[in-house]
Amino acid sequence: MTTTAPMLTLSHQYGSGGSLIARALGQRLGWSVWDKEIVRAIASQQHVAEGYVENKDERVGSFIERAVGFFGVGGFETAYNIPPPLRLSDTQLARLTRRLIEDVATEGKAIIVGRASNYILAERPNTLHVFVFAPMEARIKRAMEVEKLTHTEAERRIAGMDKLRTDYVHNCYQAEWRDPQGYHLQLDSGEWGEDGVTELILWALEHRLWRAACGQHDPAIYSFQNRSKYMAQSPDLTLRETAELAGVTKTTVEKAVEAKVMQTLTCPALLRGGSTRYVPLQAVAYFAALKSANLVDLPVRHKKALWTRLVRLDPTQLAPIEFSPGAVLHVDELAGEACETAARYKKSRDTHIVSDTGILGGTPVIRGTRMSVYSVLGRLQNGDSIDALAAENPDIPRDAFEAAAIFARTHPLRGRPGGRPWRSAAR
Repeated sequence: MTTTAPMLTLSHQYGSGGSLIARALGQRLGWSVWDKEIVRAIASQQHVAEGYVENKDERVGSFIERAVGFFGVGGFETAYNIPPPLRLSDTQLARLTRRLIEDVATEGKAIIVGRASNYILAERPNTLHVFVFAPMEARIKRAMEVEKLTHTEAERRIAGMDKLRTDYVHNCYQAEWRDPQGYHLQLDSGEWGEDGVTELILWALEHRLWRAACGQHDPAIYSFQNRSKYMAQSPDLTLRETAELAGVTKTTVEKAVEAKVMQTLTCPALLRGGSTRYVPLQAVAYFAALKSANLVDLPVRHKKALWTRLVRLDPTQLAPIEFSPGAVLHVDELAGEACETAARYKKSRDTHIVSDTGILGGTPVIRGTRMSVYSVLGRLQNGDSIDALAAENPDIPRDAFEAAAIFARTHPLRGRPGGRPWRSAAR
């Protein structure tokens, strides 16, 4: 394989939530997810009704069970209501599955769930191999809730699926399913939760891909341009910047994130230490449009549908979005100007605002000067105008002053407040 497009393989224990994590990652990254889709593709190739495959609870169970000849306690044939065997030998099935995974890998930007994909793509560059597991009681609880099983039935199902996957990897690839050397990262979903595991995988994936793109090996150095080009959702604006540019409160943005309307990317803070959460430029259009249309109380399901469609659009080429049957929001008319302003700000910020520990102790300044962004904001708050600042400093572009003011407002100085607030508090 000569492609270097990024990919992820995600193997997991039954009951660990791995399939849901893969879907969440696919949505966050804008990548295709190949789980039951693999079985559907094979079913189509072998002229098997798609409904037959979709009715199976455990993705490739119906195929693999025959391939490895395993029927667990109580019988997987009974548990999965599997019809008479297909005319697929274990060798044929393994070959079809491997071929399909390799075909997907030629395009990249995909998540392969299980199927020994970490071994199939072991030599492929720019591919992260992850294994998700969970404590037995957490797996049993999930199986009972999702499959409506008794405790004993859940234990049997888990034992059967573990053996099924162990045997498949061993018989088809002479490897061990749980061998830690087969994975770059192993995560406990019982400890971190599904959301936590999703975030950790995103960080690991971005870190690995960024190093491959930049040819660097120092994790303390980041290039947002190189990192973000791999992601469908790029780290463009902080939550404060988004609120400022959309004309809403930071709380409004935070509530959307908490409700999982949109996801954030946690990255090193731009020009400052630590890390912070970023959202793409389209978030400005989202909040500005809802505010202009007086739809801030729109049901969460509609907000999610709106965001899912909006984030796929070029922020400079917005269009009307139908977020529910018959319900269309003219985002281009309601938020086009705000999104264009945000795009200009981001470009100016990245071009003109810099931080150097040798200049004002690292306080953000306008490139090529010792003029801090906070001094620019202070001048404006004291009555000066952008025009006046530009006239005094003809070598500094006007948009640099505009970006400096927004940056200063959305990145307040750290430290104790000015004055002596404890005196008034004491009174």
